[in-house]
Amino acid sequence: MHVLLITYIAVCVLDFSVFTDIAMINPPVSTVFKVVSDIVCATICLRQTEPECMTAQFDQATHICTLFNGYKHTKDSSNANKTAVCKWDAHFFANNN
Repeated sequence: MHVLLITYIAVCVLDFSVFTDIAMINPPVSTVFKVVSDIVCATICLRQTEPECMTAQFDQATHICTLFNGYKHTKDSSNANKTAVCKWDAHFFANNN
């Protein structure tokens, strides 16, 4: 079980998509402060298993990483946050860019 999880994390971190202009609709499951990049934010999301994190949003100005348990979102061109998901989940956001 642990080997599978580590492999999943390694594969996704190496192969994820980042979108802007996204506003998440559901409330966050967690918020992490003092995060240095969108890659670190995505990695934190992958390690969050209870409740499961499926989408991470990184605010470059405040260095805050917000974790969401889902993909429900809307287009918001005023939102410059970077939204990160694994490549195989990117189709949920493909019509926004």
